[in-house]
Amino acid sequence: MESNRELGITKRKILIYVLLAFVGINLRAVILAVPPVLPLIQHDLHLSYTTTGLLTALPVLVLGLAAWLSGLVVERIGERASVSIGLALLGSAAILRAWQPSTSTLLLFTFLLSAGIALSQTAVPSLVRRWFPAQIGLVTALFSDGLIVGEALAAGLTLPIMTHFFGVNAWNSTFIVWGIPVIVSLLLWLWIVPATPPASRAVQSHRATPSVSTTKSELLEKGGSIVTKASWCIASWHYAWGEQPDLFWDE
Repeated sequence: MESNRELGITKRKILIYVLLAFVGINLRAVILAVPPVLPLIQHDLHLSYTTTGLLTALPVLVLGLAAWLSGLVVERIGERASVSIGLALLGSAAILRAWQPSTSTLLLFTFLLSAGIALSQTAVPSLVRRWFPAQIGLVTALFSDGLIVGEALAAGLTLPIMTHFFGVNAWNSTFIVWGIPVIVSLLLWLWIVPATPPASRAVQSHRATPSVSTTKSELLEKGGSIVTKASWCIASWHYAWGEQPDLFWDE
């Protein structure tokens, strides 16, 4: 009976591992799907260079500035709920960008989806540390690989999908294409990830006991600083891609 329970916990953990990688893919695909169609957006909406720069810089700013605040939210409501809310913001805002796009709505929904990314991205490392203390390296690698795969998929597939299925100027359709997988990942997250960690006796034996001298405020301060610095580094990568949209187009 106990062995069956351990087997069930192991299967659930593997599903969560795969789901975390899928979440990572979606946290990057929505952002990196914009640079390939940015010249079309600029042309159709008559965006100035200043507004175009703001559109590409907004996710960078939100990811960097909201990291510490997201850490406070995660500490208050928990990692699972934070990822759920972040994915809900990301998916809904990503799809709503396609509805009657204008300069103001595009900037608004870009801000909202960026906030969702910041919240989910901040929650995942904390979830991994608390839920899988014996597999931190493995689970973190899976999530990080998901981020990288999401960047590559969005950058490489956005234009082929748009031109083959929707038309050469249907840039708003790409928002829906990359928004749907986010909604799918949210539904899977709510279905597969339990409200409490899928802990087994083996995992519990590896769970670290925090030092008595380490206070909650110190952990928040250190963790927030690390996450903020990491977010700025990652955001800089997106800014570099956002500033080179013409790389995706043939002369």
